[in-house]
Amino acid sequence: MQPRAVLEITTSSRRLERILELIQECNYSIHDLSRVQLNRDRPRTPRFNMPFELGLAVALERTAVPGHAWVVCESQRFRLKKSLTDLDGTDRTFTMAR
Repeated sequence: MQPRAVLEITTSSRRLERILELIQECNYSIHDLSRVQLNRDRPRTPRFNMPFELGLAVALERTAVPGHAWVVCESQRFRLKKSLTDLDGTDRTFTMAR
């Protein structure tokens, strides 16, 4: 296995296209939602890149890449049940201590 990350995208191609390509090239994806928080700059806005990328992985697994496996990590117990209720009943979520 070779870890891949969005940070490796340095080309001038559209970032969304490169993210989709990375997900499709990998058998697994890990989505750490524990880092979704408000930034300090006004307006205080959460960044939703990680949840969005999780949605892309789930959609690809259900359509174009049926063998793709994805996992969701969260640092606070039960927060995912409140923040992302659509995953309720999914066995691919883990709470990890910080």
